Amino acid sequence: MRSAPRPAPSALLLLACAAFPHRAAAFEVELEARQVERYAKIEITWAPPASYAGPGGAARADAWAEIAAPDGAVLKAPAFWFQPCEEQRIEAGGRSVDWIYPSGPCVWKVRFTPTAVGEHSGVFVVDDRGGPRRSAPFRFECTPSARPGFLRAARGDGRYLERTSGEPFFAIGQNVAFLGGSQYVNGTAKLEKIFAAIAGAGGNFVRLWAGCEDWAMAIEARKSPWGRSWSWKPPFAPMPSGGEAPGAKCIALGSKPGDSATAAPPRPLAVKPGTAYTLSGRLFATGPAAVAIDVGGGAPVAPIAWDGRGVWEPFARRVEIGGGRRWLDRIALRLQAAGGPVFLRGLSLREAAGGPELLPQAEADAPVEGSYDQVDARFLDRVVAAAEAHGIALQVAFVTRDLYLARLSKEDSPEYAAAIAAIKNLARYFVARWGYSTAIAAWEYWNEMDPGKPLDRFYRELRAHFDAIDPYGHLVATSAWAPCPRDWAHPALDTADLHFYLRPALGDAFKDAAATVAERAAFLRSHAPGKPAFLSEFGLAGDKWELSDYMRRDQDYLHGRDALWAAAMAGLAGGSMSWWWEDFDRMNLYRHYAPLAAFVADIPFPSSGFTPVAWRERDPALHAMALRGPRLTCVWLSDPAASWWNVVVEGRAPARIANAAFAVPDLPEGRYRIEWWDTGAGKPIRAETRMLAKGERVQVPPFRRDIACKLAREPEAR
Repeated sequence: MRSAPRPAPSALLLLACAAFPHRAAAFEVELEARQVERYAKIEITWAPPASYAGPGGAARADAWAEIAAPDGAVLKAPAFWFQPCEEQRIEAGGRSVDWIYPSGPCVWKVRFTPTAVGEHSGVFVVDDRGGPRRSAPFRFECTPSARPGFLRAARGDGRYLERTSGEPFFAIGQNVAFLGGSQYVNGTAKLEKIFAAIAGAGGNFVRLWAGCEDWAMAIEARKSPWGRSWSWKPPFAPMPSGGEAPGAKCIALGSKPGDSATAAPPRPLAVKPGTAYTLSGRLFATGPAAVAIDVGGGAPVAPIAWDGRGVWEPFARRVEIGGGRRWLDRIALRLQAAGGPVFLRGLSLREAAGGPELLPQAEADAPVEGSYDQVDARFLDRVVAAAEAHGIALQVAFVTRDLYLARLSKEDSPEYAAAIAAIKNLARYFVARWGYSTAIAAWEYWNEMDPGKPLDRFYRELRAHFDAIDPYGHLVATSAWAPCPRDWAHPALDTADLHFYLRPALGDAFKDAAATVAERAAFLRSHAPGKPAFLSEFGLAGDKWELSDYMRRDQDYLHGRDALWAAAMAGLAGGSMSWWWEDFDRMNLYRHYAPLAAFVADIPFPSSGFTPVAWRERDPALHAMALRGPRLTCVWLSDPAASWWNVVVEGRAPARIANAAFAVPDLPEGRYRIEWWDTGAGKPIRAETRMLAKGERVQVPPFRRDIACKLAREPEAR
């Protein structure tokens, strides 16, 4: 862990600001426990007084904990502004969905994971325009555990991963990128089943997005109830003449009876049955007008009628949520009478007794940057907890790319600097809220940035920021929509990620996953010779990148099996990672992880000194790949005549290969234990010990499609 300077100020959240209350000498914080295991989380909470309204606006409050480890090193752990939520799993339409309801006042939280056994002590610090103040001291004890710790580039060989305990980690898994809403994985119940299936087959890695815009989980994104990102035509209008806030925007309801506007949040709002709410806002008209309100087809709401004197008229209406009702999908406002344009501003929905705002982006000019969706944040809490429970490491793409894409075009522009500042705040929020977890493998800036953007300044400044705020030193990654050797070699990025799909435009390369993936993986590794490299999106696609019909025809996942083994044997830090998670799940393809997982389970990648080599055996024709090391060499042989295309499309049955032999280039001579593996069953099938001279060919047992072996060189007798 690293000692860090004071974190950057927190971003605006979805709360208004009030001045900080008068200073007290110290305040008390709450610890969730007085004892915690090593590499487990402890939460430290400060509940501010009622007069404290949040960290946004003029107060610009910030908070963190200063924690002294047993060796005396002082660590700074950033805090985050936390909205408590009530939560349930509800069966709806044959699916189990997460009901997450903001409830109660916000608090400051620090989530801290101790990495050293012994007593820890600390203070909680809150800083705003009046200067910092400190809590009363707190203490907790860290006890030993068998938890393996955080992921990092291996100290012995930076091409591979290991836990901070020193345990090697070879990534086997997939994408499950879009979560929540109307997506296939719409809740944590479904996700937990997928995590369990991956882990049950020996997998350990998932890449997901937390910046999907309004169609799935996104912590920072436009989630307006007035339109959708894929068809953005909101009923926004400039403020009417004579209205307040010149230059601002409002909602245009129309100008004649029957005109309407509907607020339909991107996800249905969780509501509490049997609860009264207040729907409020302000209306503007220059003549008499009347507005009818329909709240999701529920109980009638009294209409609004007023004289329309060219000023903003406030309104408030009581809304009753009937028994058993858990969701609200729309609020429609329809003109019953109007002699001209009618406008709406400040639409709000809260419990009648008070509570959090349930329509945080209902204003036409509601801020997006710095507004962190608290329902999705709570959902991501549950996702991370599920990953921990199933031993899954997560690579999290956390920036909503298109919020910033246009502004990252000119490094010396004010827009570029503002984008960096906003993303720094977002990064701090992710580190503070989820950085505690050993299930976080890497922070990925975004999915598929434009590789032509000038991002050197961005990478340098964000890297320095992560080094300052992340006490656990998580890996930092990115991806681009085309091969980007600049990024793969960049010193401010810890990993190299390539997205690659088999497409008909590749010609013959489309038909042979083993050879094509091996070539792409070797290309990636050539530009990232010293860092973990991943084929982090892979699949069968059409030329417009859509799901290929061949995916469903390949019921035995032959293309994916070949890609898994080829990526591993090309020296990457994990197997290829499928993109098509919906079909992967429907076809129950998780079993294909198990053979590779079993094969690599005892391989000490960081200390093996592997050199990837590939060659072509001619008689019979075989693809041959090996990870050659001074003491251990791993070999994978595959039959190109049994490629996925030949088997699935052309209907050729894989031939039995009975007379093959191979020689690993430059394999050191010596006495070897040769262990042969069935790559379909994932288990050894034969073993022998014998001397091998340099260049000597090794006979291969009969096989179909592919086979693997380990050659363990025995120490020389003294």
